[in-house]
Amino acid sequence: MYADIDHMIRNHEYVDRFSFDEHGLAAATRPLEWYVEDVIRFLVHSKKFRGANKLVVKDLGLGWLSRDDPHIRFRWDDAVADRQAERYGSRPDSAIVCWVGSTDPARPSLHKVFSAMEDPPPSGQRPKLAWY
Repeated sequence: MYADIDHMIRNHEYVDRFSFDEHGLAAATRPLEWYVEDVIRFLVHSKKFRGANKLVVKDLGLGWLSRDDPHIRFRWDDAVADRQAERYGSRPDSAIVCWVGSTDPARPSLHKVFSAMEDPPPSGQRPKLAWY
């Protein structure tokens, strides 16, 4: 998970270099996608830890995320192309996890899962993590 955190921090620092206007946000599109991919990898890899696994599987309802070692990309189409070319460690049989564009109802696009969450979280409801 150290590598996941390192990638998130480095991509976040890279995204911070862009201006917060229409042109800067357009230029930051790919780095933002890479950042989201790193965050998803962090979620997938956190399943190895009891408290984080409870948060991902039970609290977020992403039990399907912890069933195998998926190929993670921002867009479904990119992941499918990776699998066909066996790029970035993917195999033709790799399960896919993506932020947008999922065509697999058993593995929905994660943006749908996270956009359905309340923001801010309901008052007084904190996740019951093992270390609390």
